[in-house]
This record gives sequence, structure tokens and C-alpha cells, in this order.
Amino acid sequence: MAYAPTLFSMTFPKALSLEPTFGGKPVDVLSIVAWHLGDYEADGKTYSLSEYAYLYGFAKFALDQNSYEKLRKMWEHRAEYLAGKWRWKYRQRDTLIRAGQVALEMHIDPQKWTFCKTCCGSGALNSRGSGVRVCDKCEGSGMRERPGSEFARFIGVDEAAWRRLWSERVNQLHKECAWETEIFEHVNGKVAREAL
Repeated sequence: MAYAPTLFSMTFPKALSLEPTFGGKPVDVLSIVAWHLGDYEADGKTYSLSEYAYLYGFAKFALDQNSYEKLRKMWEHRAEYLAGKWRWKYRQRDTLIRAGQVALEMHIDPQKWTFCKTCCGSGALNSRGSGVRVCDKCEGSGMRERPGSEFARFIGVDEAAWRRLWSERVNQLHKECAWETEIFEHVNGKVAREAL
């Protein structure tokens, strides 16, 4: 999740620099995120984030492991609820839980599922004698879509079941854990209110 501070600074316009120090003083990233995700009042109403979005914000933008663990546990129950609502049939609860974990992690740390394993995300390969060359698997981008076999192995199904059923199910779960829109609207409202 090393890329998150860069995304955080783009997401939250009022954020301080996320360097280890700012003006010679240590920066408390959790406090910055807490301010942006905290409640605010406007037009006689109090605006708050859902608990999912609040934990997601801390897990993604402050890299807070405690928030990630709480969110993951809540998301397990939500995934089970959604599977029942959508009338999914599955043999093992673990398969559903891991499918939900993939969907969640694709939001929080998308690079985990898209970086090129051949070059470790660098886009280049160092070969003995001929020096550095562009990775032929990702064509120098450092990113590459994972084959279905890796997803299938992670969630505990065979590749045919992944293609036939679980790929679409993970996509459905992925759509359900898209809390960034809620966070962006909340932060924009709060920053606009503070600017007045």
C-alpha cells in the first residue's frame, strides 16, 4: 500500500505534506485523515460518513491496519448478506470470504492485484551482461492483469469455476465496496464549508 500517500494528497486538497516531517515537525497522518473524514455541520444538518467509508478511508489513506482489520471483518458479514440477497450458491464459506477479500483489496491496494510479478512492478529487468531492459511481460508499465488462475487459486476454486461464476461475483462485490465516492463528496463538502 505504499502508493496511498500520493493518492491521499491528490484526494484531500487541504492535506499537509505526507513527508515524515513538515516544517521540521513530525506529521501525524492519522490526525489529518481524521479531520477530513470527521463529521461537519452545514445548513443545520450534521454530515457523517458510513462506518464502512470511515474505516475504508483510514485503511486506504492512512494505511491504518486496525481500521483495515475492522473493515475486513465487517465486510465478511456484508459479503455473506449480499450472497444471500443475490441467492448465490456456494459450497464453502471460505470461498465467499476470500472472494470478498479480493474485492476489498482491489479497492484498498489495487497494485497488489495488478503489479507485474516478472519485474516486481519496476517495468525493467536486469539481465547479466546486457544490462537493464524493458520487461517483455508488462511492456515496461510495471502493471499487468493477473491471470484468472491466480484469483481462482486464492479463493479456492478451479479455473473453470472462476471463469464461469466467481469472476463475475468478485466484480459484483467489488462494486459494493466502492466507498470512495462517498468519501470524496464528504471531503469536498467539508472543505467547501471550511472555506466559508
